[in-house]
Amino acid sequence: MPRTLDYEVLRSCERLSISTHQFDSLPYDEQLRLLSYNRIRIIEESHN
Repeated sequence: MPRTLDYEVLRSCERLSISTHQFDSLPYDEQLRLLSYNRIRIIEESHN
């Protein structure tokens, strides 16, 4: 089941211990980098 963007942002913020306000204040490219990083971690953890 596909996740929503809101879910991905909240999950990433939780994992990285940052607030959604902090996330929103980041430049767009940094937001994408953090979301991508979190997605890769989830995939890697599912293979362990």
